[in-house]
Amino acid sequence: MKHRFKVIEYASGYAVRDTTTGKEHWMSDGVDVLFTSTGRPMSPGSEHFRRTWERSLNEWPFDTEAAYFPQGKG
Repeated sequence: MKHRFKVIEYASGYAVRDTTTGKEHWMSDGVDVLFTSTGRPMSPGSEHFRRTWERSLNEWPFDTEAAYFPQGKG
């Protein structure tokens, strides 16, 4: 599986979904702070923003699981 974690955008905010369990966890305020390689802030709601955030969550999947799904699989 290429990306275990998916970023889901809702009208009122964002959630991260674990594709192995189907569970979602709501993301808190401040999660929309991502920057381009030149240091410019990304616009929440853009596809590039979502893909970059998703890539970040999948870079260290064990850390993402521990942070958002501490009970693990089950």
